[in-house]
Amino acid sequence: MADYSFFMMGVFALAAAGVVGVVCLLLTIACIITARKSKQPSSGLMGLILALGSLLTCGLTALPGLVFALVGIRQKAYPRASWTAAILSVGVMVLGVAGTIKFFSRPAGRTDQIIQVTDKALAPYQKALAVDRRTLGFSPLPTNGMVKIDIVDRAHWGYEYPPPNYDVMLHFYNNTDQFYPNVSHGVALKSSTGGLKWVHESMLFYGPKRYTTVDGTFNEYISIACETEQVSFIGTNLDGTAISYSGPDSRLGNKGSQYAHNLTIAQVGPILRKWGYKYDIDQIQPATDRDGKPAQQADVLR
Repeated sequence: MADYSFFMMGVFALAAAGVVGVVCLLLTIACIITARKSKQPSSGLMGLILALGSLLTCGLTALPGLVFALVGIRQKAYPRASWTAAILSVGVMVLGVAGTIKFFSRPAGRTDQIIQVTDKALAPYQKALAVDRRTLGFSPLPTNGMVKIDIVDRAHWGYEYPPPNYDVMLHFYNNTDQFYPNVSHGVALKSSTGGLKWVHESMLFYGPKRYTTVDGTFNEYISIACETEQVSFIGTNLDGTAISYSGPDSRLGNKGSQYAHNLTIAQVGPILRKWGYKYDIDQIQPATDRDGKPAQQADVLR
């Protein structure tokens, strides 16, 4: 007479493997996605732990299910159900292996970390960051808050698109989830024979008004950008600092358009202060040229 106890134990083991294994795999996939998009590199470590956990969990719980199912087949206890249990057990183990392989096969090519602005890890970049921001139209870099350091690894670039035209991007932000008030400040550095050099800087100041495009509804913003190499403005070499506005404000936007380009510091300064930002570049004395004479604003700002 067939012993059905092994078969029933196999069913319970398989059920446990299915529930626990699927949960682990879903968490693994979620952590892998989060690791790619999140500002927290710890998500990558959590993804690795869960990937290995799903492999071990699926293997350790599905293996007994497979053994018990094979015993059920040998003793001819519900042959079809036993074969089904055996196949599902192997399938769960395969899913565990697939989850781990998926994690390790993600594209390489960039790493990032988030630190305090006062952290000593910023020391290697201080020389390249020392530019005359007032002349370029930028506010000083923040002295507190957080900064995300995004490092490009060209030797191991694994994405389907080409790497950016910089080697290090520093994203300074103020730890707010609000659309307004909010300002982002980014600086791009590129490797050269003399070390890292400044190649791009931009600031986005978000305003209170909202406007709608085909892509959705957004807060208005003023963009100030300058670069010596093509980083954000691909296909165009900037001559000076580019200032633009996106939004419904008729004082800046062209008639019938939500976008305005070739603005000046004198135009956007008062508006930024009205939005609540401490921006006074337009109120400071003009910069001097190499001969010590006052430089025309058009020579350094556009």
